[in-house]
Amino acid sequence: MDDVTALASLLKQPSDSMRFERGTVVADTSPTPAHSRVQLADGRIISVLGVAAVDADVTVIVGGGVAIYAPAPRYGVSATRTAASVSNASETVLTWSTITADTHTYLTAGSGTVTIRNAGLYAISVSTDSNRGISGRGYLQIATTGSKTRTYRASIGVGEDKPGIAATLALAVGDTIEVSLYQDSAGTASVSGTLDVWRVSA
Repeated sequence: MDDVTALASLLKQPSDSMRFERGTVVADTSPTPAHSRVQLADGRIISVLGVAAVDADVTVIVGGGVAIYAPAPRYGVSATRTAASVSNASETVLTWSTITADTHTYLTAGSGTVTIRNAGLYAISVSTDSNRGISGRGYLQIATTGSKTRTYRASIGVGEDKPGIAATLALAVGDTIEVSLYQDSAGTASVSGTLDVWRVSA
Protein backbone atom coordinates (compact mmCIF):
# COMPACT_ATOMS: atom_id res chain seq x y z
CA MET A 1 0.00 0.00 0.00
CA ASP A 2 1.48 3.38 -1.00
CA ASP A 3 1.06 6.68 0.86
CA VAL A 4 -1.74 7.94 -1.41
CA THR A 5 -3.76 4.72 -1.01
CA ALA A 6 -3.19 4.77 2.75
CA LEU A 7 -4.38 8.36 3.03
CA ALA A 8 -7.43 7.62 0.90
CA SER A 9 -8.21 4.68 3.17
CA LEU A 10 -7.98 6.90 6.22
CA LEU A 11 -10.21 9.55 4.73
CA LYS A 12 -12.93 6.98 4.08
CA GLN A 13 -13.20 6.31 7.80
CA PRO A 14 -15.62 8.27 10.01
CA SER A 15 -13.93 11.40 11.34
CA ASP A 16 -14.04 10.21 14.95
CA SER A 17 -11.96 7.14 14.04
CA MET A 18 -9.00 9.23 12.90
CA ARG A 19 -6.59 10.75 15.36
CA PHE A 20 -3.20 12.43 15.41
CA GLU A 21 -0.49 10.91 17.60
CA ARG A 22 2.95 12.24 18.52
CA GLY A 23 5.83 9.82 18.83
CA THR A 24 9.47 9.02 18.25
CA VAL A 25 10.82 6.79 15.51
CA VAL A 26 12.60 3.70 16.85
CA ALA A 27 14.82 1.19 15.07
CA ASP A 28 12.91 -0.91 12.53
CA THR A 29 13.28 -4.64 11.98
CA SER A 30 13.95 -6.18 8.58
CA PRO A 31 12.51 -6.78 6.08
CA THR A 32 10.04 -3.88 6.20
CA PRO A 33 11.76 -0.99 4.36
CA ALA A 34 8.44 0.71 3.54
CA HIS A 35 7.49 0.99 7.21
CA SER A 36 8.86 2.53 10.38
CA ARG A 37 8.19 1.79 14.02
CA VAL A 38 7.07 4.72 16.13
CA GLN A 39 6.86 4.78 19.91
CA LEU A 40 3.87 6.88 20.95
CA ALA A 41 3.68 9.11 24.00
CA ASP A 42 1.87 6.39 25.97
CA GLY A 43 4.67 3.87 25.29
CA ARG A 44 2.94 1.83 22.60
CA ILE A 45 4.96 1.05 19.46
CA ILE A 46 3.09 1.03 16.15
CA SER A 47 4.03 0.37 12.54
CA VAL A 48 3.76 3.45 10.29
CA LEU A 49 3.72 3.43 6.50
CA GLY A 50 6.76 5.35 5.27
CA VAL A 51 10.36 5.81 6.33
CA ALA A 52 11.78 8.33 8.81
CA ALA A 53 15.06 8.74 10.66
CA VAL A 54 15.45 6.90 13.96
CA ASP A 55 14.92 9.22 16.97
CA ALA A 56 12.99 11.78 14.90
CA ASP A 57 9.97 13.33 16.62
CA VAL A 58 6.99 12.80 14.32
CA THR A 59 3.24 13.18 14.03
CA VAL A 60 1.26 10.29 12.59
CA ILE A 61 -2.35 9.96 11.48
CA VAL A 62 -3.97 6.78 12.77
CA GLY A 63 -7.30 5.34 11.68
CA GLY A 64 -8.92 2.18 10.34
CA GLY A 65 -5.92 0.07 11.26
CA VAL A 66 -3.58 2.21 9.15
CA ALA A 67 -0.97 4.73 10.30
CA ILE A 68 0.87 7.21 8.08
CA TYR A 69 3.13 10.19 8.70
CA ALA A 70 1.37 13.55 8.80
CA PRO A 71 2.77 16.04 6.30
CA ALA A 72 5.70 17.92 7.82
CA PRO A 73 5.09 21.61 8.50
CA ARG A 74 6.75 23.97 6.05
CA TYR A 75 9.41 26.20 7.60
CA GLY A 76 11.45 28.86 5.89
CA VAL A 77 11.64 32.02 3.83
CA SER A 78 12.03 33.22 0.26
CA ALA A 79 12.99 36.79 -0.55
CA THR A 80 14.18 38.97 -3.39
CA ARG A 81 16.44 41.97 -3.68
CA THR A 82 15.75 44.78 -6.11
CA ALA A 83 18.84 46.17 -7.83
CA ALA A 84 20.85 48.13 -5.26
CA SER A 85 24.42 49.33 -4.92
CA VAL A 86 27.31 47.15 -3.78
CA SER A 87 30.53 49.11 -3.31
CA ASN A 88 33.69 48.17 -5.13
CA ALA A 89 36.36 46.16 -3.26
CA SER A 90 34.27 45.90 -0.09
CA GLU A 91 32.45 42.95 1.44
CA THR A 92 28.77 43.91 1.63
CA VAL A 93 25.96 42.06 3.43
CA LEU A 94 23.09 41.77 0.96
CA THR A 95 19.73 42.99 2.19
CA TRP A 96 16.42 41.62 0.92
CA SER A 97 13.77 44.14 -0.06
CA THR A 98 10.76 41.89 -0.66
CA ILE A 99 9.69 38.77 1.20
CA THR A 100 7.77 36.43 -1.09
CA ALA A 101 7.13 33.70 1.52
CA ASP A 102 7.92 33.50 5.23
CA THR A 103 6.33 30.90 7.47
CA HIS A 104 7.57 32.05 10.89
CA THR A 105 9.09 35.56 10.57
CA TYR A 106 12.56 34.40 9.58
CA LEU A 107 13.38 37.73 7.92
CA THR A 108 12.32 41.37 8.07
CA ALA A 109 12.02 43.17 4.73
CA GLY A 110 15.06 45.40 4.23
CA SER A 111 17.24 43.29 6.53
CA GLY A 112 20.14 41.04 5.63
CA THR A 113 19.80 38.65 8.59
CA VAL A 114 17.74 35.46 8.54
CA THR A 115 17.00 34.04 12.01
CA ILE A 116 16.21 30.34 12.33
CA ARG A 117 12.87 29.76 14.10
CA ASN A 118 12.68 25.95 13.90
CA ALA A 119 15.68 23.64 14.27
CA GLY A 120 16.49 21.29 11.41
CA LEU A 121 18.40 20.72 8.19
CA TYR A 122 18.10 23.73 5.90
CA ALA A 123 18.72 24.14 2.18
CA ILE A 124 20.05 27.64 1.50
CA SER A 125 20.41 29.02 -2.02
CA VAL A 126 21.26 32.46 -3.34
CA SER A 127 21.36 33.80 -6.88
CA THR A 128 22.43 37.30 -7.85
CA ASP A 129 22.50 39.44 -10.98
CA SER A 130 24.93 42.33 -11.37
CA ASN A 131 25.18 45.05 -13.99
CA ARG A 132 28.96 44.66 -13.93
CA GLY A 133 31.13 41.63 -14.58
CA ILE A 134 33.94 40.94 -12.13
CA SER A 135 37.30 42.17 -13.38
CA GLY A 136 39.33 41.34 -10.27
CA ARG A 137 38.66 39.42 -7.08
CA GLY A 138 35.10 38.46 -6.22
CA TYR A 139 33.17 36.09 -3.98
CA LEU A 140 29.66 35.34 -2.72
CA GLN A 141 29.39 33.83 0.75
CA ILE A 142 26.94 32.41 3.28
CA ALA A 143 27.89 33.01 6.92
CA THR A 144 26.14 31.50 9.94
CA THR A 145 26.42 32.34 13.63
CA GLY A 146 25.08 30.61 16.72
CA SER A 147 25.30 26.87 17.23
CA LYS A 148 27.48 26.72 14.09
CA THR A 149 29.66 29.67 13.13
CA ARG A 150 30.64 28.91 9.57
CA THR A 151 31.53 30.70 6.34
CA TYR A 152 30.87 29.11 2.95
CA ARG A 153 32.42 31.04 0.08
CA ALA A 154 32.20 30.68 -3.69
CA SER A 155 34.71 32.56 -5.84
CA ILE A 156 33.37 34.61 -8.75
CA GLY A 157 35.21 34.20 -12.02
CA VAL A 158 36.41 37.13 -14.12
CA GLY A 159 33.56 38.49 -16.23
CA GLU A 160 30.86 36.65 -14.22
CA ASP A 161 27.80 38.80 -13.55
CA LYS A 162 25.34 36.21 -12.17
CA PRO A 163 27.07 34.43 -9.27
CA GLY A 164 25.20 32.03 -6.99
CA ILE A 165 25.88 29.82 -3.97
CA ALA A 166 24.08 27.03 -2.11
CA ALA A 167 24.60 25.09 1.11
CA THR A 168 22.73 22.57 3.25
CA LEU A 169 23.22 23.05 6.99
CA ALA A 170 21.87 21.69 10.27
CA LEU A 171 20.83 24.77 12.24
CA ALA A 172 19.36 25.45 15.67
CA VAL A 173 16.72 27.92 16.81
CA GLY A 174 18.27 31.39 17.01
CA ASP A 175 21.09 30.72 14.53
CA THR A 176 21.48 33.46 11.94
CA ILE A 177 22.38 33.53 8.27
CA GLU A 178 23.81 36.41 6.24
CA VAL A 179 24.82 36.52 2.59
CA SER A 180 27.70 38.78 1.56
CA LEU A 181 29.15 39.81 -1.78
CA TYR A 182 32.64 41.08 -2.49
CA GLN A 183 33.14 42.45 -5.96
CA ASP A 184 36.07 44.14 -7.63
CA SER A 185 34.83 45.49 -10.93
CA ALA A 186 36.56 48.87 -10.69
CA GLY A 187 33.25 50.49 -9.78
CA THR A 188 30.03 50.26 -7.81
CA ALA A 189 27.79 47.41 -8.96
CA SER A 190 24.00 47.32 -8.99
CA VAL A 191 23.01 43.88 -7.69
CA SER A 192 19.61 42.15 -7.52
CA GLY A 193 18.97 38.61 -6.38
CA THR A 194 16.90 35.92 -4.71
CA LEU A 195 17.28 34.07 -1.41
CA ASP A 196 15.71 30.77 -0.34
CA VAL A 197 16.11 29.24 3.14
CA TRP A 198 13.88 26.19 3.65
CA ARG A 199 13.94 23.35 6.15
CA VAL A 200 14.20 20.00 4.38
CA SER A 201 14.06 17.77 7.48
CA ALA A 202 13.73 18.01 11.24
